[in-house]
Amino acid sequence: FEKIEKEIDAEIRYWDSRLFERLFHQTVQTWKAALFLKMEDREAFVRQVHLNMDNKKIMRLKEIHFRL
Repeated sequence: FEKIEKEIDAEIRYWDSRLFERLFHQTVQTWKAALFLKMEDREAFVRQVHLNMDNKKIMRLKEIHFRL
């Protein structure tokens, strides 16, 4: 979990926070806090990942990003 948190923190430094808010109607910090909260429930997080992996549209993607 700590490694993932560090990677996310490193990546979001490059995001345009105003664009993010316009697109997702929340701040980057609010999104990050909600993501980490959901990741703490490991079983629910893994269950959601498996549901997404079973989605045929997602399986055809070359790159996948988590969005909760």
